[in-house]
Amino acid sequence: MKKRLLALLLAAIMCVAILPVPVISADFTVPNTTEYVTVVAAADGSILTVSATGLTPGGTYEFFLDRAGNTPYQRVLTPDADGNIGPTVFTVNLSLGEPAHWMNVMGAGGNQVAHFPIVIPEPQGETFTVTYEAGAGTGGPHVVTYAAGAVHTVLTPAAAGITGPAGQVFAGWLQNPIVQPGAALTVNANITLVAQWQPTGGQQFHPQPTPTPHRGVGAPGSGPFNPRPYRPEAPGWTRPDLPPEGHDPGPGQWQFQVIPASTMFDDVIPGVWYYDYVSLVASHGIFAGTAPRIFDPYVSMTRAMFTRAVGNMEGVNWALTSPASVFTDVALDAWYATAISWASRENLVNGIGGGMFAPSVAITREQMATLLHRYAVARNIPLPATAATTTFRDQGDIGYWAVDSVRAMQAAGLIVGRPNGDFDPQTTATRAEVAALFARFLPHVGL
Repeated sequence: MKKRLLALLLAAIMCVAILPVPVISADFTVPNTTEYVTVVAAADGSILTVSATGLTPGGTYEFFLDRAGNTPYQRVLTPDADGNIGPTVFTVNLSLGEPAHWMNVMGAGGNQVAHFPIVIPEPQGETFTVTYEAGAGTGGPHVVTYAAGAVHTVLTPAAAGITGPAGQVFAGWLQNPIVQPGAALTVNANITLVAQWQPTGGQQFHPQPTPTPHRGVGAPGSGPFNPRPYRPEAPGWTRPDLPPEGHDPGPGQWQFQVIPASTMFDDVIPGVWYYDYVSLVASHGIFAGTAPRIFDPYVSMTRAMFTRAVGNMEGVNWALTSPASVFTDVALDAWYATAISWASRENLVNGIGGGMFAPSVAITREQMATLLHRYAVARNIPLPATAATTTFRDQGDIGYWAVDSVRAMQAAGLIVGRPNGDFDPQTTATRAEVAALFARFLPHVGL
């Protein structure tokens, strides 16, 4: 009886020994005769690093990962002359705690080299998350969880399930500072990475970092239009000889200096594509934040915001300008009422019809082009053609009232079409994109 029990025990041990062992975020090796496959799983399940030895030189091996109901991951690798496959990264984004991830390795002729489950367990103890957000793109959020002190390798947008908006390319993840895929982050707190997108073919702009004389009121030779943009909310404008408050300063030289956007807004960090643009327009007082120290670069620019920015560029003293009842949907006590009344009196805006202005509706690309072009014409601001005139693929979709303005703004290099040849006249724009447009427009007004 004892011998029989011993035999059964040995048989049970042998059976256990040949069962596949789950991956617990560590190195492991699965043997099959002379062939060995080694997989190192990242603690968050985002990547597997696969290598192999003892394979047939020049053969082909298929690595197939069943991702628990998601699209399987498949890849074919060829060993080198020594029968080895060097460390190869598989970006797989496995789910934490999901046991049903099976790796199959098939060799030449369909022989199975390895078959084993992969489990990425939930971290133990204190944990933090890394969250990927799409910004102006789509997809996400993609969240991974780590034990405190773990090192996370920053993903690409595709690996995080995020795609960019039409006509824009990925510029990095907004974190402080901007980080790029492949960077290593030590996770000792919750981290949020927001995708930054940069227009393709957009003009680069670097504002002047040193003080320059004001080319507006009191400055000779300033051209046909003399804006006076100095206001308390224009932090870049100062005047050393400014007399006490309440006294007329008279003619003199205002000084302008670009103030770094990061000193004014907590959500505009050095390195983002729009940093210089926001620095310039905010220093001129053309743009303000949507809340204290918040710029909201990815919020859509509304018709009211855009109209107010045009008035700010001119240097309208809003305290001395009274609102008028022009549009039925613009309350006289609204923050934008004075700006819309001013723009209407200046024949810069007509509303959307039916006596309405739609102040909170996002402004479209054709509307932006029209308003800025009307402003240039009304103020005798020259917009010399510096780019070849383009006929857009969707030219017929541009409103009849906007065709001339779009053509003039495009020829002046102030607006560009999409990479596919479209203009997208009804597409809206973010505050960051509009900041870039105003920054390109400023030299035309002598600022």
